[in-house]
Amino acid sequence: MIMQIKRLLTAALLVAVFAGAPTEVLSQRLFLSGGALLSQDTDISNLGGTNPAISGGLMLDLNSVARLRAGMTYQDLTSAEGGVEFHILGLESDVSPYLYAGYGNYVFGDETERGVFPLAVGLDYGVNQNVRIKAELAGRWSWTEEVNGGQVQPDLVSSFMPLIGVTYRLQRIEREIPGEGVMDDEDDLGVASQEEGNPFGSLDATGASQEFEIDYTKSELKSGEPETVQQGETLFSDPGARPYSSPVTRENITEFEDHSDMMRLPSGSFLMGYTGEDPLGRQPAGRKRISVSGFYIDRNLVTNEDYRTFLQDLSPGEREQYAPDSTAWEGSAARTTNWSAYFRGSTYSDYPVVAVDWEKANAYCEWRGHRLPSEAEWEYAGRAGHIGEIYPWPGTRARTSDGQYLANYAPEGQAQEYVFTSPVGSYPPNRWGIYDMSGNVYEWVQDTYTPTYAGHSRLDPVINDPSSSDRVVRGGSWNSPVFFISVGVRTPKEESDSDTETGFRCAGDIGQVEGDRAEEERAEPAPAPETGTGEGQPPAQEGDPAPDQQPEFPEPDEQQEPEFPEPQNEEPPQPPMK
Repeated sequence: MIMQIKRLLTAALLVAVFAGAPTEVLSQRLFLSGGALLSQDTDISNLGGTNPAISGGLMLDLNSVARLRAGMTYQDLTSAEGGVEFHILGLESDVSPYLYAGYGNYVFGDETERGVFPLAVGLDYGVNQNVRIKAELAGRWSWTEEVNGGQVQPDLVSSFMPLIGVTYRLQRIEREIPGEGVMDDEDDLGVASQEEGNPFGSLDATGASQEFEIDYTKSELKSGEPETVQQGETLFSDPGARPYSSPVTRENITEFEDHSDMMRLPSGSFLMGYTGEDPLGRQPAGRKRISVSGFYIDRNLVTNEDYRTFLQDLSPGEREQYAPDSTAWEGSAARTTNWSAYFRGSTYSDYPVVAVDWEKANAYCEWRGHRLPSEAEWEYAGRAGHIGEIYPWPGTRARTSDGQYLANYAPEGQAQEYVFTSPVGSYPPNRWGIYDMSGNVYEWVQDTYTPTYAGHSRLDPVINDPSSSDRVVRGGSWNSPVFFISVGVRTPKEESDSDTETGFRCAGDIGQVEGDRAEEERAEPAPAPETGTGEGQPPAQEGDPAPDQQPEFPEPDEQQEPEFPEPQNEEPPQPPMK
């Protein structure tokens, strides 16, 4: 009787440990398998011969290759078991071979069976993001004890158990939809009121008044040296962390004074793919561990002013070819202005350029001596070292407990802060100092769209399929529901399409960017020698200017303003609605 109680307590402890695991863990799974137990004949155990077998329980990922498993196995007797699976190719591989080792106690049966040592090889196949099929062949050694003549005679009963089953990733159905709604008062721990100097300002009845103060300009960014992020370093605090310990201010968002228009990011690895709930299966790509080499990426989206400078450097024919598509406003949800007012007017100079297709975006980056970021680089930069997060900031919401928006998007059933794009850098950056990685505009990347990550290399993947014209856009836009502003969500887009929701930023290899900057430094003219009449100075020649006289140059011909294609049905500019 005492032995039975001990076995029951062991089973209860295993169930309590794993059933009590946090429901917010994305990698928690249920499993159920069936098969048969094939054992040697024995007189001292009920396990002899052939018996049906069923195994079920809970699994929890420990890291990218190891998975903890605990549950109950029935094979004429019932055992409570726990162990670890080691996946050779990683947990998220479409086809994942694994090894399993564990230990268990028999909780129901006679007094002869004590414990079991299972060792197994198996194959795990992903049907979709939530469901996987597994086939396993296990060797099992059961420890038995028989009392004979007052003496305990231990023995091992060996057996094989082939199983086939299914695993299901648990959904966090008890929580609110990410990004929608505001935290309850009891979650608002230590949050300073908006009246205490929060630069976001206060939200009015429409939720449309909010500002984030920036103490530098785009021209200052361009004149500064690129910032470098070291491995594991955090340059900016997370604006979405909960709870806040202080209001969001410029002083506690950035910790350095120098600014530039690009960030140098370190080499690193991350789990690529959407990590939130996807009950409708809108993101079939799954997840895959990817490593990227160090690279540079723009801190801000390319603006109208940036793109106008690019066009001014082209011939008149090329300007017409690469100008934004003025017809993109036809039928667009962007009713606040027209193409001419938005792109050509000075009011919107620091707003992201839109209505450019993939070819135009790529041409701009090449003109700068850079390129579009790969899809993997973009997500790596957006996550900024976070593991398994939905957004560039921690947490499951796209608003703070004060109701402040952390990105420019279209919240369902709530007032939208901006009815169109917002100036670049209007919201706090991620902790690597990169702005607008969620919302504002979708962003073109290098890659051709593929439904899954199965064909992606594990090191610096870039997919380029000449037979397909679908590219990937990332990040969501001002017109996107909150689901699409996740850093793990990807969307296919025809590369020749242009609309008012899509823009881009540029990236570059470290050697490419630093080589260009070295060339620029070498190309700078040396300082002119000082003038004078002292010993060693050459005699002045006739016609030379006096030392204190500036040389005169002929007046240049009158410069003609660059021409842009005239839009049709131009309307007067209107400022964006707040």
